[in-house]
Amino acid sequence: MSQARSWRDFKANDHSLWGIYLVTDAVTRIDDLVHFTLREWSRLSMGVSEGEVERAKAQLKASILLSLDGTTAVAEDIGRQIITTGRRLSPEEVERVVGAITAKDVERFAQRRLWDRDIAVSAVGQIEGLLDYARIRGDMSRNLS
Repeated sequence: MSQARSWRDFKANDHSLWGIYLVTDAVTRIDDLVHFTLREWSRLSMGVSEGEVERAKAQLKASILLSLDGTTAVAEDIGRQIITTGRRLSPEEVERVVGAITAKDVERFAQRRLWDRDIAVSAVGQIEGLLDYARIRGDMSRNLS
Protein backbone atom coordinates (compact mmCIF):
# COMPACT_ATOMS: atom_id res chain seq x y z
CA MET A 1 0.00 0.00 0.00
CA SER A 2 1.23 3.46 -0.87
CA GLN A 3 2.18 5.86 1.91
CA ALA A 4 0.66 9.33 1.87
CA ARG A 5 3.26 11.96 1.15
CA SER A 6 3.48 15.23 2.96
CA TRP A 7 3.85 18.26 0.69
CA ARG A 8 7.41 18.48 2.09
CA ASP A 9 8.23 15.10 0.49
CA PHE A 10 8.05 16.36 -3.07
CA LYS A 11 11.45 16.27 -4.75
CA ALA A 12 13.10 18.73 -7.10
CA ASN A 13 12.05 16.62 -10.10
CA ASP A 14 8.36 16.81 -9.14
CA HIS A 15 6.68 19.15 -11.58
CA SER A 16 3.72 21.40 -11.19
CA LEU A 17 2.27 24.58 -12.52
CA TRP A 18 2.27 27.80 -10.54
CA GLY A 19 0.33 30.62 -12.04
CA ILE A 20 -2.16 33.39 -11.83
CA TYR A 21 -4.87 34.65 -14.14
CA LEU A 22 -5.18 38.43 -14.28
CA VAL A 23 -7.82 40.51 -16.03
CA THR A 24 -7.94 44.28 -16.42
CA ASP A 25 -9.52 46.83 -18.68
CA ALA A 26 -6.99 49.48 -17.63
CA VAL A 27 -4.54 49.12 -20.52
CA THR A 28 -2.24 51.80 -19.12
CA ARG A 29 -1.97 49.94 -15.79
CA ILE A 30 -1.13 46.44 -17.08
CA ASP A 31 2.52 46.85 -16.13
CA ASP A 32 1.56 47.86 -12.58
CA LEU A 33 -0.76 44.87 -12.28
CA VAL A 34 1.98 42.44 -13.32
CA HIS A 35 4.70 44.22 -11.36
CA PHE A 36 2.84 44.25 -8.03
CA THR A 37 1.65 40.67 -8.48
CA LEU A 38 5.22 39.46 -9.01
CA ARG A 39 6.41 41.64 -6.15
CA GLU A 40 4.01 39.76 -3.87
CA TRP A 41 5.27 36.44 -5.21
CA SER A 42 8.83 37.54 -4.43
CA ARG A 43 7.75 38.66 -0.96
CA LEU A 44 6.69 35.07 -0.27
CA SER A 45 10.42 34.26 -0.23
CA MET A 46 11.27 36.56 2.64
CA GLY A 47 8.40 38.10 4.51
CA VAL A 48 5.33 35.97 5.14
CA SER A 49 3.60 36.38 8.49
CA GLU A 50 2.05 33.55 10.46
CA GLY A 51 -1.26 35.45 10.32
CA GLU A 52 -1.21 35.47 6.51
CA VAL A 53 -0.45 31.76 6.46
CA GLU A 54 -3.23 30.98 8.94
CA ARG A 55 -5.76 32.92 6.82
CA ALA A 56 -4.59 31.15 3.66
CA LYS A 57 -4.78 27.74 5.34
CA ALA A 58 -8.34 28.41 6.52
CA GLN A 59 -9.36 29.49 3.01
CA LEU A 60 -7.66 26.48 1.43
CA LYS A 61 -9.25 23.98 3.81
CA ALA A 62 -12.67 25.54 3.31
CA SER A 63 -12.37 25.60 -0.47
CA ILE A 64 -11.15 22.00 -0.63
CA LEU A 65 -13.79 20.61 1.67
CA LEU A 66 -16.68 22.77 0.43
CA SER A 67 -15.90 22.05 -3.22
CA LEU A 68 -16.79 18.37 -2.82
CA ASP A 69 -20.47 18.99 -3.44
CA GLY A 70 -21.15 16.51 -6.23
CA THR A 71 -19.99 13.26 -7.79
CA THR A 72 -17.96 15.00 -10.50
CA ALA A 73 -16.10 17.14 -7.98
CA VAL A 74 -15.43 14.11 -5.77
CA ALA A 75 -14.12 12.12 -8.76
CA GLU A 76 -11.81 15.00 -9.74
CA ASP A 77 -10.59 15.25 -6.15
CA ILE A 78 -9.88 11.52 -6.00
CA GLY A 79 -7.92 11.66 -9.28
CA ARG A 80 -5.93 14.75 -8.22
CA GLN A 81 -5.02 13.20 -4.87
CA ILE A 82 -4.01 9.85 -6.37
CA ILE A 83 -1.72 11.63 -8.83
CA THR A 84 -0.11 13.85 -6.18
CA THR A 85 -0.04 11.59 -3.11
CA GLY A 86 -0.55 8.05 -4.41
CA ARG A 87 -3.84 7.67 -2.51
CA ARG A 88 -6.88 9.59 -1.40
CA LEU A 89 -6.50 11.53 1.82
CA SER A 90 -9.38 11.70 4.26
CA PRO A 91 -10.74 15.12 5.23
CA GLU A 92 -8.96 14.71 8.57
CA GLU A 93 -5.65 14.07 6.80
CA VAL A 94 -6.17 17.12 4.58
CA GLU A 95 -6.84 19.17 7.71
CA ARG A 96 -3.68 17.80 9.37
CA VAL A 97 -1.37 18.29 6.36
CA VAL A 98 -2.58 21.81 5.58
CA GLY A 99 -2.62 22.70 9.28
CA ALA A 100 1.06 21.76 9.63
CA ILE A 101 2.27 24.38 7.12
CA THR A 102 4.15 27.32 8.65
CA ALA A 103 5.32 30.70 7.38
CA LYS A 104 8.87 29.33 7.19
CA ASP A 105 7.60 26.46 5.01
CA VAL A 106 6.02 28.98 2.62
CA GLU A 107 9.23 30.99 2.49
CA ARG A 108 11.34 27.87 1.82
CA PHE A 109 8.99 26.82 -0.97
CA ALA A 110 9.04 30.30 -2.54
CA GLN A 111 12.84 30.53 -2.30
CA ARG A 112 13.17 27.18 -4.04
CA ARG A 113 10.41 27.49 -6.65
CA LEU A 114 9.68 31.20 -7.26
CA TRP A 115 12.63 33.39 -6.34
CA ASP A 116 14.78 34.27 -9.35
CA ARG A 117 13.10 31.76 -11.66
CA ASP A 118 12.13 32.20 -15.28
CA ILE A 119 8.46 32.75 -15.90
CA ALA A 120 6.08 32.38 -18.82
CA VAL A 121 3.73 35.17 -19.81
CA SER A 122 0.74 34.78 -22.07
CA ALA A 123 -1.42 37.78 -22.88
CA VAL A 124 -4.48 38.39 -25.04
CA GLY A 125 -6.16 41.62 -26.09
CA GLN A 126 -4.83 45.14 -25.73
CA ILE A 127 -1.44 44.39 -24.22
CA GLU A 128 0.44 47.52 -25.24
CA GLY A 129 0.95 48.34 -21.56
CA LEU A 130 2.76 45.07 -20.87
CA LEU A 131 6.47 45.81 -20.72
CA ASP A 132 9.18 43.56 -22.11
CA TYR A 133 10.08 40.19 -20.66
CA ALA A 134 13.40 41.34 -19.14
CA ARG A 135 11.57 43.94 -17.02
CA ILE A 136 8.95 41.42 -15.94
CA ARG A 137 11.57 38.74 -15.22
CA GLY A 138 13.51 41.23 -13.09
CA ASP A 139 10.57 41.45 -10.70
CA MET A 140 11.22 37.82 -9.71
CA SER A 141 14.65 38.60 -8.26
CA ARG A 142 14.36 42.14 -6.96
CA ASN A 143 15.34 42.68 -3.34
CA LEU A 144 12.27 44.07 -1.58
CA SER A 145 13.88 45.25 1.62
